[in-house]
Amino acid sequence: MSIPENLASLNDALAAASVGQDVPCRRCGYNLRGLPLLSRCPECGTAVGVSVHGDLLRYSDPQFVTTLHKGVRLMLWSILVSVIGIIAVAVTAAISRTGGLSFGARMLPLAGSVLNVIGAWLLTTPDPSGIVEDRYGTARKVIRYSLGAAVLNDIINFEGQVAVPPAVYMVLQVVGGLSAVAGLVGLFAQLHYLEKLATRLPSDALSDRSRRIKWGLSIAYAVGISFGLLATALSRRAGAPASIALGGGCVAGLAMVAALVYGIMYLFLLLNFGRALAEQTALALRNWSSDQPSSAA
Repeated sequence: MSIPENLASLNDALAAASVGQDVPCRRCGYNLRGLPLLSRCPECGTAVGVSVHGDLLRYSDPQFVTTLHKGVRLMLWSILVSVIGIIAVAVTAAISRTGGLSFGARMLPLAGSVLNVIGAWLLTTPDPSGIVEDRYGTARKVIRYSLGAAVLNDIINFEGQVAVPPAVYMVLQVVGGLSAVAGLVGLFAQLHYLEKLATRLPSDALSDRSRRIKWGLSIAYAVGISFGLLATALSRRAGAPASIALGGGCVAGLAMVAALVYGIMYLFLLLNFGRALAEQTALALRNWSSDQPSSAA
């Protein structure tokens, strides 16, 4: 049989093929079962062929993958702004005669937090097809719920530089502690989400790295927050042994050093995810540019 005849037979086979099981459209979630493979979704007009390749991001709606990529980039920018803000606060505090901080220096860390919230919100955009909600939908929602707690904690830290009555200060400390715990839960959920998202690249290396950082960073933060709060409470309590408060402070300090190490690893993890999602965006655009079912890698 000649090559043209082979191609004709292949085209005939594709034209006759249909979706034999429940498959959601990758753009709108419509069930494509029974539709010809070379047809289009009756709801949104997306080629059926791009929806039959599982959950890989390269076959997802390019707009969705682009949104994930934008989210990671904003989170990276937030880290840069926050670091600059911390340096600005330290420098301003060192050179200020009154010990006060300029409004601009105080605003930079808060601006970094806002960028992180926006980036995390974009990164946790639900897949329009809904195909992976059973795998990490809960983690994605927890991340979004925790974003409000993160903003609240940053506002409390921002306002904490303003003199307030002791009773108000104690209330702010309690609320700040609770929001810090909520932020820790959100951080764990975020790394769990990245662990599962990496399987859609697919990248076992990024998935394994996300899992290691998830446990290491979360445990370090949990120990640091717990012993930090304990040391603070004991230092303000009359008659409490100073050695216990000092010991708690030392443990909290060591935990924060460990958290810093894992935080640097987290930064490189985001950089790798940024590069990977940029590649997936390009592949999705290429795959969706064709009306035919594609098996391209």
